[in-house]
Amino acid sequence: AAPKKQQMSELTLCMSLCSLFDFDKTGNVTQEDWQRGMTTLMLEDLGNDSKVWAKMTEMHGYRDGGKTLVDVHRLSDVVPIDPRVSVLLNAIVKGLVGMREFVSRSMKKEKIEGDIKTNRALLNIRRRIMEPILKAWKGLAKANKKLFIFSVRQAHYYVHHKVWRQWKDATEIFREEAKEAKRQARRQKYMEGAARKIKNRNIGMAFNS
Repeated sequence: AAPKKQQMSELTLCMSLCSLFDFDKTGNVTQEDWQRGMTTLMLEDLGNDSKVWAKMTEMHGYRDGGKTLVDVHRLSDVVPIDPRVSVLLNAIVKGLVGMREFVSRSMKKEKIEGDIKTNRALLNIRRRIMEPILKAWKGLAKANKKLFIFSVRQAHYYVHHKVWRQWKDATEIFREEAKEAKRQARRQKYMEGAARKIKNRNIGMAFNS
């Protein structure tokens, strides 16, 4: 019996407080406003209890589309509160909710700014660490580029020099062959002249005899 009495007491408390959470003055309390108000009053466990909300909407609420709402006017018969006191309490709770949410947003903003500053500091540290490494890599790449260019030039020079030597050797061989051909031609001409002289002399001797 004790737990049941406790549940009824909690439900009565929730109904008493629910009428204070009509922040938009629509005559209805949404589950979101209910949770905001209960969290501000440090009753977050009751505010997040789906059974409590379901019981209140079953007894004093209705469903609008996919949302359930509590009708504040129906609560006034169950938990009568002086209208002036209700307005005052509503303003106090609304102010507390706004202040809590403002503080929460400010803390999130400060956390984000702190994270940004931390990330910037880490990036600066990484940059300082990596800067000499990148400079060394850049110098090595530049040196390798110069070495590559030098190697290419040497290769071109070697190829051109080899072709030039081959052409020079071929030219020298051609000249030697031309000289040898001229010598052979002169020798042939000399031999033919000598042969004619011998032939003419033999013919002359034959006539004289």
